[in-house]
Amino acid sequence: KSIKYKPVILTNSRFSASMIERFLNIEALVLYPPVSVEKYLTLSKHGDSENIVVTISRIERMKNLDIITDIAKEVKEARFVILGSMQSNSHYTHLMRRLRMLNLEDRVKILINASEELKMEILKKAKIYLHPTKYEHFGIAVVEAMAAGLIPVVHKSGGPWTDIIEFGNYGFGFSSPDEAGSIIQSLTHLSEGELYTIRKRIAERAKTFSYESFLKRFNTIIDNLVSFINI
Repeated sequence: KSIKYKPVILTNSRFSASMIERFLNIEALVLYPPVSVEKYLTLSKHGDSENIVVTISRIERMKNLDIITDIAKEVKEARFVILGSMQSNSHYTHLMRRLRMLNLEDRVKILINASEELKMEILKKAKIYLHPTKYEHFGIAVVEAMAAGLIPVVHKSGGPWTDIIEFGNYGFGFSSPDEAGSIIQSLTHLSEGELYTIRKRIAERAKTFSYESFLKRFNTIIDNLVSFINI
């Protein structure tokens, strides 16, 4: 529950900091990890987008990918793409079985170890980023997608919700597949003008997680610690 001395702890989100305080009784300093947002920002300026919902994730049970099939079953206007690295063959087999069972193979694609070029091409076309994982500490892929102009729809838990989209200020949160489906359904009907306004705001938010921002925050933390030691 606690440790005898109080070290300086850096952590990657306010969510993680709250867990550290809860279990170690230490107030950690938040330092968001650097994200290569510049690489994706040019994609956010691409005008034409399709009703494609992207998820980038390792293929494993804890990532909660099952709900994507439930959402896709209800949201017939959209296509879903999971860009995944193989972590569990058994879970991949399970997901493919569900797709066949629900007759979703034409609208839900799982692309294993896709090239960076293919990833960028898909992000360029897509409109929505779906992050189904619960209690994620941060979520670099969410920031990358936002920099590319995708509208984030994240589970209402963990860093993506509390830190990246700030409780719905820069995207949408859900607690159930039905809620996620309803949000995605409404986003597929956005006008080009509405989409442009949202994408611009979301891409600007992603810039706050750049390497430059990381370095500035890191240097501030170090300077403050040095000043404290020298007192």
